[in-house]
Amino acid sequence: MLSQRRLIDRLESYWEKLKGGDELPKIQKVTGNALDDIWQSCFILEIHSSGKSAMYKFDFFGADITKAYGKDMSKQYVSPNIMSLPGAKVLEKVKESIKNKIPYSEDGTFVNVENKTVKFRSCILPFSRKNDGRVSHILVGLSWRKF
Repeated sequence: MLSQRRLIDRLESYWEKLKGGDELPKIQKVTGNALDDIWQSCFILEIHSSGKSAMYKFDFFGADITKAYGKDMSKQYVSPNIMSLPGAKVLEKVKESIKNKIPYSEDGTFVNVENKTVKFRSCILPFSRKNDGRVSHILVGLSWRKF
């Protein structure tokens, strides 16, 4: 199991490196190869906005995250307001990261689809597709333990 601090430090350092002098780093620069040892502990959300509503699409869902959630969420859409989703607790800081365009880390617990309690620590990183200052994607790294 990956150490919590190592995951957060690696992801935040990678985010800063990709960001350079830009307001937000570009999602196109993210590669699993650069984060090979922690990539399966990550997932990527694509933000779909229309007016005041938004939907999140799980673009990538690492194998280790699938174990935590109890199922693969790849290519599935979720509402940021749905709290019945197993693991929805992980998404709580995503709205703040989108709004403030800064990384967040959080810890907490949720009950997965296998009815197991999962204690987690997450690192939430905003990315942009263009130089328009809008958050288009969120990369989330998760260290966790199931009880």
